[in-house]
Amino acid sequence: MKPRSRFWWALGGTGALLVGLAVALVLWVMGAVTEPLPAGADRGDPQALGDPDQRISVLILGYDVELSPTGRRLIGRSDTIMVATFDPLLKRVEVLSVPRDTRTEIPGRGQDKINAATAYGGASLGVATLSQFLGVPFQHYVLVSVEGFADLVDMIGGIDVYVPYDMNYDDPAQDLSIHIKKGFQHLNGYQAMGFVRERYGDPEGDFGRVKRQQAFLKAVAEKMVQPSNWKNVPQLVKEALKHVRTNLTVDEILTLASIAYDAGPDGLVTDTLPTTDLWLKGVSYQKADPKTVALYVNRYVRGIDPEENSRIRVRILYPEGQEKVAASLAEALQTLGYPVVDVSPAHGDYKRPTAVFAQRDKVVAGRVMVRTLRYVWEELSSPYDASYLDRPDHDVKGPDGQILPWDVALWVGPELTADDVEKVFTLQPVVNRR
Repeated sequence: MKPRSRFWWALGGTGALLVGLAVALVLWVMGAVTEPLPAGADRGDPQALGDPDQRISVLILGYDVELSPTGRRLIGRSDTIMVATFDPLLKRVEVLSVPRDTRTEIPGRGQDKINAATAYGGASLGVATLSQFLGVPFQHYVLVSVEGFADLVDMIGGIDVYVPYDMNYDDPAQDLSIHIKKGFQHLNGYQAMGFVRERYGDPEGDFGRVKRQQAFLKAVAEKMVQPSNWKNVPQLVKEALKHVRTNLTVDEILTLASIAYDAGPDGLVTDTLPTTDLWLKGVSYQKADPKTVALYVNRYVRGIDPEENSRIRVRILYPEGQEKVAASLAEALQTLGYPVVDVSPAHGDYKRPTAVFAQRDKVVAGRVMVRTLRYVWEELSSPYDASYLDRPDHDVKGPDGQILPWDVALWVGPELTADDVEKVFTLQPVVNRR
């Protein structure tokens, strides 16, 4: 058995314990391994998370532990709030961080900092609050305690990371004494904890801390691919299990792990929700603009990427009587970034329902379009081979008679209505309509 195969076998063999891997999906599943899964390795049940083309989002909340007056250990505020979205089609893991001081409505509690939700009501209220704030009904979560953080980092031999400024901060309440020099440093577990938690000396405040958390993820990923750390997997899992809660099943975790293996480190994308400073009654908050929230959710959670869509040339075909619907659909697709190169009537008496056709080298692009449209058209089927349309009377011709290339075609079925098209416009609500 090859070393990499043995490594994956060790992980797969401790499937249930993967739930407890500290920084759980954050470290292992988020591109921590550089090579694909070996042949025959357990990739989990491909149907465990539903549609195999669909993106899967996991809410990750890193929380402090607080003590009640009686000494009972309680879930505190969320020091880290991330949404990790796994994309099986584009082979990516995209992580959107939410600033912890963002002011929002916490169900049953009124307006407060978003990180207070876990302190008020644990994982359930944390998930409900983030679902409401982002407009996404999260089905999966990972709740990670900061306890054990230092030991886990020490188990992998520390991390190598760039420290953006001299850190000098003492906080007896959190048992933190942070004194780290600016520059590239090797940090042990205790120093790494200070690196990701300190914010008072950061010129960028909470945004700076979020950037450091993201840098930490990548630094750990680099350490975990080193063969010297593979022997530590059982220990890491055992330790992490003490500090992680999740509602993901073993099959779901393995399925997400296989997506991350396919993505590799280059497929890990991180970003932070932009906010602005807000002061209310002497308390500092961050304010999120609803349109910006919608834009970032579309990009990093739903996977609607106008820049990437702009490289996919789309044509629209329609039967008699569907001219207006087709024209409106062209406008709707353009709001999603797709260049529509042609809108024309189909030749022949076609009765087929609405469908997507993709050129053979653009099948993934066709599947991405179907996935996007399924947010509003649930019954849309997987894309068909474009060779079905490969006939001279279906060629797209320019003003000089030259044949224009296209990548994906959308057939407007007789059942498609103006109301159906209007739903497509809602996929990109930040775009101003005429």
